[in-house]
Parts: sequence; structure tokens; C-alpha cells
Amino acid sequence: LPEASTQRQAQANKLVVIGKLGAPFGVKGWIKLFSYTEPKKNIFQYLPWQVSRHPKRQIETVEYKKTGENYIIKIPDYDTPEDVRTLTMSEISVYRDQFPNLEPGEYYW
Repeated sequence: LPEASTQRQAQANKLVVIGKLGAPFGVKGWIKLFSYTEPKKNIFQYLPWQVSRHPKRQIETVEYKKTGENYIIKIPDYDTPEDVRTLTMSEISVYRDQFPNLEPGEYYW
């Protein structure tokens, strides 16, 4: 494999999926968020996020609101339902080294 391809693969192996984006919510560019963290709100501790449909796109900051069991988020520069629709069904990943170190005998699910 070419060196650049090997580097990309090594980086991808370090990514951990922690959530998924759903459908647009409302008319101002909000989108549904499904967190795989426990509790669900912990997903916001792991910014920046890597978005699967936009591998070069990193989400640095978001506004968020709780709606029922889940959250909706507002990403800077995504101001319409059409803008965020491009992110629908994208996985949210973070680099493994963004997680805190664990005590001996502890592990992540």
C-alpha cells in the first residue's frame, strides 16, 4: 500500500463511533443526534467529532438541546434543513486518545 493510504488506515483504526446524526429538526438547521455514550450527554465531552460522510470535516463545537430521550444539535455554518440533510445518517467518531485513561481493571464498552 502507498504510504498515504497506510496512514489513513492507521488513523481510521483509532476512531471510535460514539453516535449518529439523524434527520433535520425544524427550519433553522438543527439535526437529531443519537448518542451511544452513557449517559447520553457525555457525547459532548468528546468534541471535536469526525463525521463519516465528511471525513475531512471535523465538528469543533455545537449547541445542543434535550428533546425527550435524545438531543438535537446546531452545527456552526449549517443554517437550513437542506444544509444538515447532507449529514443525515452520518456516524460520529472520535479518536481513541480523546477518551480519559482508565484505572487498572476498567474498560470501555
